[in-house]
Amino acid sequence: MGEDKDLDFERKHQEDLQRLRGFRLLDDDFMTKVFEDEDCAGFLLKIILNRDDLTVKRSNSQYTVKNLQGRSVRLDILAVDRENRVRIACLMLEDGALSYNKIAAFTELTVKEVQELDDKRSA
Repeated sequence: MGEDKDLDFERKHQEDLQRLRGFRLLDDDFMTKVFEDEDCAGFLLKIILNRDDLTVKRSNSQYTVKNLQGRSVRLDILAVDRENRVRIACLMLEDGALSYNKIAAFTELTVKEVQELDDKRSA
């Protein structure tokens, strides 16, 4: 009886694997599930765009970003690049109100990177 259960489990497992091989990211249902996980979305962006400087902020299918002119865009992933984070950190440094630690936390840069930006800015 235990051997029958093992064989049945293995057969079902093989069927599941075969179904998974049939999925493509262009399939809406599959893409929606992949994008539910921000780490998966970030990994996918890294591969597709050949960039490793993006940080995924939100990942869900059909995220809507509206603007004041009445135009919107629907995104599956909202990400920012390192350049944007550095620019924001520089603005915070210029303001002078926040510590390196707070700036690093808000921009997702390291404290060392923030200190280096401040050194460059001051030079």
